[in-house]
Amino acid sequence: MVKVASLVLTLLLGLGLSLDPLMAAPAQADPNAKARKEYAVLDKALKANGWKAKADALNAFVRAHPDSQYKDYAQKQALSATQQWVVELYQKKDMAALGRASEELLRLLPGDERGLGGALEAYYATKNYSKAARYGEQLYAKKPTPGLAAALADCYDKLKDGNKFGTYARIVTEGKSDKEAFPYNIKLFDHYARRRSVGRAAGYAQKMLAAYEGAELPPGFSEENWNNVKGQLYATIGLNHFNRKRWRPALVNYRSSLRFKPRDSAAYYHMGMSQWQLKENRVAMKLLAQAEGLGGNYGSRATKALEALFRAATGGSLDGLDRIRQAAMAELK
Repeated sequence: MVKVASLVLTLLLGLGLSLDPLMAAPAQADPNAKARKEYAVLDKALKANGWKAKADALNAFVRAHPDSQYKDYAQKQALSATQQWVVELYQKKDMAALGRASEELLRLLPGDERGLGGALEAYYATKNYSKAARYGEQLYAKKPTPGLAAALADCYDKLKDGNKFGTYARIVTEGKSDKEAFPYNIKLFDHYARRRSVGRAAGYAQKMLAAYEGAELPPGFSEENWNNVKGQLYATIGLNHFNRKRWRPALVNYRSSLRFKPRDSAAYYHMGMSQWQLKENRVAMKLLAQAEGLGGNYGSRATKALEALFRAATGGSLDGLDRIRQAAMAELK
């Protein structure tokens, strides 16, 4: 029997055949192995401790498994975790981290109101007004509220962007009383006055004066400071009337300005020129002489106008003009 077996074996080998050793059938590939492996990673990410850690782990899963059947679910969970992270940081008032978290939320969901609000709040608190304004503008486009307009006005005020400040400050002051709008109106007045937009500046000057007509002082002002401002406000209103050739109202407002700024050469000059236009030449010469004597930016202008007016009255002579000058300055003292 043994010999027969050996002979058969030799024959098979000689024919180039071989016998496979006896072994277990090969295991079939597990079609769910990849999914189970990905799920294990995802499950670990979902159990991460803390919203930031969870969001980071889920985002890492999405990057590492871009074709996973769990990708959409992981992205939704990452978004939810990031939103919760933003809320948590806001509640903790951790503004340094809130800005970064809000921007991460906006990366996942562009235009998200929670992300825009968090970024605005965070960057305003950390004095990055440029970024705060950028995110605030986007949020305002979605929710144009007076509160957001006020935040943007403040950002642009700190950025020294008068045009943008004016845009939002005008929105804030709509429907407000002159007193309520005063903090914005004083800045709007200054903005237009610096740009020599006299008509607009005069409009805000009138609102400011209407807000505090009597002895009451605006918040933060001393009596001296408020008087100085009132002198400027009346002068601006006077200049607006002067530019529009409304000579009598110009005189009224310049006289009011002199109650608070009594040696203002600009006021005397414009009053003198207004009296000239009204053909009240004696008073005009006195006022122009006072403007000349006070000097400043209007001193030389006053001299030219005074001498022209005097020559017109005397046939070209300047004899006697010095007496007018002396009397005018004596009256100021």
